[in-house]
Amino acid sequence: MRQFICITALFLAMVGISTKVLHAQAQISVTMSATPACSLDGSASASVTGGLPPYTYVWHTNAGSITTSNSTLTGLPCGYIAVDIHDSNPWGGMAQAAVIVPGPFEISATSTNETCGDGVAKEEWKGDAELNKILGLPSQGAGHIPVESICVRIGAMRCHSQALTIKLRRSVSLSDVESILASGNEWVNLVPNNKEASIAELTPTAVTGRMHVPIGRVRPLVMGQEYYTAFTVGDQLLWGAAEPLRRMLRILLNHKT
Repeated sequence: MRQFICITALFLAMVGISTKVLHAQAQISVTMSATPACSLDGSASASVTGGLPPYTYVWHTNAGSITTSNSTLTGLPCGYIAVDIHDSNPWGGMAQAAVIVPGPFEISATSTNETCGDGVAKEEWKGDAELNKILGLPSQGAGHIPVESICVRIGAMRCHSQALTIKLRRSVSLSDVESILASGNEWVNLVPNNKEASIAELTPTAVTGRMHVPIGRVRPLVMGQEYYTAFTVGDQLLWGAAEPLRRMLRILLNHKT
């Protein structure tokens, strides 16, 4: 009886050791990465270490779940992507991870997203992409409904800001529009339509205490070359209070003399 108990205890100990080893092999580490999406061209990748290869990837997207042996999923819109990773261990090693596929850049001091190349910010692009997605329409081409907007994220302190939609009488090139704006008056400051210039110059901080009026985010709209959008900021106290008073005093003084 004593020998049987000893053998049983040894067997259970061996099973316990084996179980711990198999569980240790099942530990999986995942590093996620993603590339920006300007349309359905984003991607998400999972870099896996540990566990017992080969791995099975169960990707979870807004369109549903996809089971594959590929560690990279392509053809994605911007948004939240999750993945369950299963290894070949009989004890069922699994890990979970998620990543956000970014869209085009947004005007934000903390933004690291990139532009699609046509000066469209992330929130502007989303208005078009999400509406057509909700309606079940194609992302471009026949049946697509174009949606335009302008979005600039800035603080509100001591600042007048205006988003403009401009309808011209005829088609005018972007370079001509920029030239006309830049030479409009002595206070105007044309800001190039890129992330760095917009963050540096198209903000309340850049205009506080100064008379210059920056105008940026100038670009044609999808409705046609005669439609343009732009965004301006200006010091609220100077242009909203001090400057009108100064001009009225000048009129009164000139009238008196």
